[in-house]
Amino acid sequence: MGTTKVWYKSKTIIANIISLIIAIGLLINPAVLLAMGVLPENQSKVLTLIVFFIAVLNLILRMITDAPITITKPKNSDNV
Repeated sequence: MGTTKVWYKSKTIIANIISLIIAIGLLINPAVLLAMGVLPENQSKVLTLIVFFIAVLNLILRMITDAPITITKPKNSDNV
């Protein structure tokens, strides 16, 4: 494993934050899917696919991870 990196440089964390924003948006306004042309009878399938792709993305990002993350900036690191 490499040196630690700050959390905001983690692709996994960034992908999860984006997923969270999308999920909150859909909770606040579920009509977004309808506005995108997704019929009500297909919305559960679309949401299932979204969750599936997020899970696959997380797995891929975890497999290519080369450094653990930290909340604070590492003391002896060049990470900015």
